[in-house]
Amino acid sequence: MNNPVISVIIPCFNYGQYLTEAVESVLIQSETNWECIIVNDGSTDLTEEIAIHLTEIDQRIKYFAQTNKGPSAARNLGLSKASGKYIQFLDADDILSKDKLRHHADILNKHEEIDLVYGDVKVFHTSIKENGVRDFKYFTRQLSGNKMTIIKELVMDSMFLINTAFFRKSLLEKAGDFHNYITRHEDWHLWLRCAMKGAYYYYDSKESGRVWVRAHEDSLTGDRKKMWEEKIKARKDLNVFVETNKNDIDSTLKEYFERKNTYLLLVDSYKCELLYGSLITGFYLCFKSILISGKAYHHLYEALHWVKERYQRTA
Repeated sequence: MNNPVISVIIPCFNYGQYLTEAVESVLIQSETNWECIIVNDGSTDLTEEIAIHLTEIDQRIKYFAQTNKGPSAARNLGLSKASGKYIQFLDADDILSKDKLRHHADILNKHEEIDLVYGDVKVFHTSIKENGVRDFKYFTRQLSGNKMTIIKELVMDSMFLINTAFFRKSLLEKAGDFHNYITRHEDWHLWLRCAMKGAYYYYDSKESGRVWVRAHEDSLTGDRKKMWEEKIKARKDLNVFVETNKNDIDSTLKEYFERKNTYLLLVDSYKCELLYGSLITGFYLCFKSILISGKAYHHLYEALHWVKERYQRTA
């Protein structure tokens, strides 16, 4: 069999109950020149048995396993095994629209300047046909461009969910793979590194580029404290990345990013402290944020909001 054009990478940790449905959304794709790489990240459920069964159904499905190392390491293992020139990540509990691979491959084939294309998201609970399925616009910024156009938005927060992205594997040559020690916000961390190296991102509004994301209580994004802590870790690591790669990054971009990210690191840190840590440290960092931004009312209002939430959570 010739090398596939597209590599779909599915990391899975104890989501065996959903894995078949995710893989089925790949099997029914209108584009057929793909490989599907399942990476078992040390699951203790039936993930391995289910994954092996799926490989017996279609030779394009491949299975690899590792001890539990987190989503970044699992995706990196998948990338190391990928043969395609295009990459599509798919979480083990989510679903691709049936034309996504073909549609997004067509966009990259026709536009060599685009490094990554992303689309919209719909959220479901048990079935994509159920009542209550809704658009999820909060994590999707409708923006195309590169350099400052993207950095100004992306430094604030992620512009899109990882499953919506379809990108050239060569994009990772600009900024490297996932950092294994970043276990939340790892995609945002990667996309920012690529953007600092000039990657061009394209927003696609067509339904054929849509992804269906499952909402459930044991979702990885559900641990809020861990999410805050990892966001802070990721911001610190991004400052190190920019300094280490300063000769390869436009000086104007570098200066803007370092200033903005350092300020946002303070903001995220005081919010996390007020929610989960020391109130004294939280208010100290809050006042430092005020000194930098001059936005006293804004930050004091935010601080009181997070303190209120802290006591509501522990009541």
